Amino acid sequence: MTEPVVRLTAVDAGYRAAGGERRVLERVDLELRRAEMVAVLGANGSGKTTLLGVMAGTIQPTAGSVELYGRPIGTWSRAEIARSVAVLPQSLELPAGFRVSEVVAMGRTPHAGRWFGWEPDDRRAVADALRDADAESLADRPVTELSGGERQRVLVALALAQEPNLLLMDEPTTHQDVAHAAWLLSSVSRLAHVRGVTVVVVLHDLVLAGMWAPRVIVLDCGHIAADGPAETALRPEVVRRAYGVAVETAVTEQGRRILVPHLPTLAGAPSGGSTCPLVDTIGVRSSVDDHRAGRHSDRQNTDRSGNAAVGPGNGVRNMPDKRPADDRLQEQSPAPSDADTDSQEDTEGHFVMPNIAAARALANSHSREIERNVRVRVQHKDGRPGEKRNR
Repeated sequence: MTEPVVRLTAVDAGYRAAGGERRVLERVDLELRRAEMVAVLGANGSGKTTLLGVMAGTIQPTAGSVELYGRPIGTWSRAEIARSVAVLPQSLELPAGFRVSEVVAMGRTPHAGRWFGWEPDDRRAVADALRDADAESLADRPVTELSGGERQRVLVALALAQEPNLLLMDEPTTHQDVAHAAWLLSSVSRLAHVRGVTVVVVLHDLVLAGMWAPRVIVLDCGHIAADGPAETALRPEVVRRAYGVAVETAVTEQGRRILVPHLPTLAGAPSGGSTCPLVDTIGVRSSVDDHRAGRHSDRQNTDRSGNAAVGPGNGVRNMPDKRPADDRLQEQSPAPSDADTDSQEDTEGHFVMPNIAAARALANSHSREIERNVRVRVQHKDGRPGEKRNR
């Protein structure tokens, strides 16, 4: 049997939350192999986004080990990971002032030489990515003129242009209609079959997951509640426990078994994910280069992924915080600094995907042009308020 693409062994991971520390993943064991297609399901706050971050190297576990192609992920440089792993986050601001094709081309940054320029392979990769994301018709559109669904397809194309061996997608069907969601999942299936890409997709649609993914992982409060074919992983009792909602089984005309959730009463709010306990103190760091001496201290800081680095002396007593962990993560995420784009690796060793860093750099370089098109408030001589456009 071939070496796993990713192996997680007894992994704990979490976040620093207001008033306490939340262990989001606990004792997770997982192996992914070449060309596998895996759907990850679970209630809000169950650890889906955290699991992707651990596999991508952006979140370091507080216990256990993570290996990428048989090597500890901490021994991989950021550039090496970027050439092998592509991450599509839940949300990412597209840089203004660019056309769609230019933004998608930023996904080629990890493969660029010292002097970045268009090569035939880059043009082919961008064209393939636009086609596979069903975004060819958007290629010449300014990114500021895109709808929510169109923006999501551009982000998918950006990740596909990276030509990764491991593709991690966090809710890629968000804002997509049924046709585009089906097209997207069919496209990534083709990547798995033709290119041997390992694909992990976080989904909320039980029916879509059951119909698309040969393998389904269900998370419940940071534990793997089920892992296997959809027929066994999506059993009614598993879904009921993970989501806190009753479901029943239905069979389509094609003989497919699907799950239909019962609508809860007003008195029976969903309990899945919201009852996961907080842990008194856990150390949370985010770096793929933690093995290098002197890179981290025990002081508290927050990395660019919004994950707090909690030293041994920084314990906080439990105070209930009922918001999902993923919501808290997005709230705590600081604005990116210009240092993100200055080098392949920043002074703290934090991991930032190069394609995202390139997008930020290019957006910053066009800031003056953007500012010239911003309307500013003025005051007429007679005291009446008005506005004019900067030239």
